[in-house]
Amino acid sequence: MSKLLSPEEIATQASGDASPNRLPSPRVFAARAARLRQLAPGHAMADFLAFAARLADAQQTLLERRGPTAPPDEAQLRRCRQHGMPPLDAHGAPLPADWTNVLHDLATAVVPHAPAGLQNAIAALPDFPEERLAALARAILRGDEDLSNPIELALAPLIGASLQVLWTAAALGLAASDIPAGFEGGQCPACGAPPVASIVRIGDAGHGVRYVTCGLCACEWHVTRIKCVPCQNTRGIAYQALEGTTGPAYPGVKAETCPDCQTSLKIVSMEADPAVDAFADVFIVNYEVLDRHVAWLSRRGFKGMVVDEAHFIKNKESQRSKNVLALSRSIRALEEELGQPRPFPLRASDRLVEELGIDLEEIDMTHVPAIAARTGRSLDRCHTNPYWGQVRTVSDLVHFFDAQPVQLGRALMASSASAR
Repeated sequence: MSKLLSPEEIATQASGDASPNRLPSPRVFAARAARLRQLAPGHAMADFLAFAARLADAQQTLLERRGPTAPPDEAQLRRCRQHGMPPLDAHGAPLPADWTNVLHDLATAVVPHAPAGLQNAIAALPDFPEERLAALARAILRGDEDLSNPIELALAPLIGASLQVLWTAAALGLAASDIPAGFEGGQCPACGAPPVASIVRIGDAGHGVRYVTCGLCACEWHVTRIKCVPCQNTRGIAYQALEGTTGPAYPGVKAETCPDCQTSLKIVSMEADPAVDAFADVFIVNYEVLDRHVAWLSRRGFKGMVVDEAHFIKNKESQRSKNVLALSRSIRALEEELGQPRPFPLRASDRLVEELGIDLEEIDMTHVPAIAARTGRSLDRCHTNPYWGQVRTVSDLVHFFDAQPVQLGRALMASSASAR
């Protein structure tokens, strides 16, 4: 008798032909620049995207000038494969001796097109202490930089772009087999840096397979779809998207959210748009940038926003919370000015009857069977469900279906079709 496979086993077998790791393209920055230029016309941040494209052009020039870096010796590569360690460890390895040369060359290339704040920071760069530059670079690699200094805040993206050139060149010196295989964690198996996004690819042996993209060296590694990248949870994974007037505001771009670790990761699909790029298709700012530039961001004409790590804005009286609310008000005001219907985001605490206006009979007769059919859940033994008769909110409804048995036939079909 054949064994019934779990959804995770089905997903793994469905993607069995996919390579576990993908090296960056030698033209990775050129492709990114082309995508940024494609997105710029008519965009609310066209000037920023145009500058980012020029920065990517400069990165490509420096990458080609540098060429692939010689890989670590074979003994080290073998140890890394055996123990699942990144061969280009960004956290423990020293900075390349000439890394500031790359930084200065990049600054020289972009300064004619840079905004005023960055031009001022670049002008101060020759007198900036190298020890402080190195400390800031290492902090950026660790993800714990303190950007309270205005000059350092302006220089940080340029330093990060320089580090991308250096580590991408190092990754191009590797063979795919040099990178530990079978790794589905939240750090790059080549360099240990966190991901920037994941991409559902098309057109090769990995068609329909999700690869996570490193934010530093641009390597990609396969992670099963419908799985949280940071914590590996597979239960309750949800996908959030910004809705426009006639459909998704950004086709092929969603946020994959996890209820266990409360994190999100951008996921872009080539199935929806073959030209998507992990870096180019969503504008991301941290809270420090928002605090300093809320007025400028409010004038950009964004269609919507997603707020991550919301524990930083729990206090509604804090200035940071007020900045987020001000930005959200500017988005609503633009929608009303343009006569566009406002999006309808659901919250877990929304009450089905009182706040969403859904009739209880309509829930029982229409919505419950439809949700069961789409999620592959059986409606057998509903009366034994601990949430029977207790469904009052969106969260209750989710928990109700989560407690229902899987309708095996539908679950197998859904897993084999979409969880590659």
